Amino acid sequence: MENLAPPTLGLIVGFVTGASLSAVAILILIALSGKTWGRNRATASRLALKALLLLDEFAVACHAAAFDTPEFDADDPDLFFMHTDEPSLTLPDTVEWSALGSEIENELTRMPNAALNVSRALEHLQTLGQADQGFFDRRRVEYVKLGVAAFDLADRIESEFSISSPERPDFFRPRQDLLREQRERQSALAGKENTAQASSPSNVTSIFAARPVKIPEI
Repeated sequence: MENLAPPTLGLIVGFVTGASLSAVAILILIALSGKTWGRNRATASRLALKALLLLDEFAVACHAAAFDTPEFDADDPDLFFMHTDEPSLTLPDTVEWSALGSEIENELTRMPNAALNVSRALEHLQTLGQADQGFFDRRRVEYVKLGVAAFDLADRIESEFSISSPERPDFFRPRQDLLREQRERQSALAGKENTAQASSPSNVTSIFAARPVKIPEI
């Protein structure tokens, strides 16, 4: 029995030592992963702030364009100019937006192209000589949609990364203006559709239409 004690004790000590080393290794890995996660989260938060400010600037530019009114040349009514530039969104090429998540990255990277397509579509209408009131109505509608989309994406970034909204004066509420314009436009379109349906004649023949009645002979 005395000869078995030292080997047994060695096994116990070895087991405890191995378990302790494993526990220490696990703790080190957890600590390192925690630091890595913390660095990734901090990087994502910084990118989120950059994206938020870019979107806010773009949305405010859409607001200005949507509510801009043209000035016409008194000598040539076909010539006009707007007071604001066409809104554009430029994302830095060196930034890896995937840290914000695939959905936000996808919507963010698509938005500059959406703005460019609106600008090109409006230029196309001008080349066709369609710079009438309908043109300015379309211009307002498209920039209202872009501005609302940019503000919506900015809201998602604020919520997911716990970032406060950019500060602006109380008397300037561009998002509320855009949403109000969008609702009024939708209500007007719905009213026109209801009026058109009410005024259009029905093409359904009533089964109760008057028919000649045959009087039976007595």
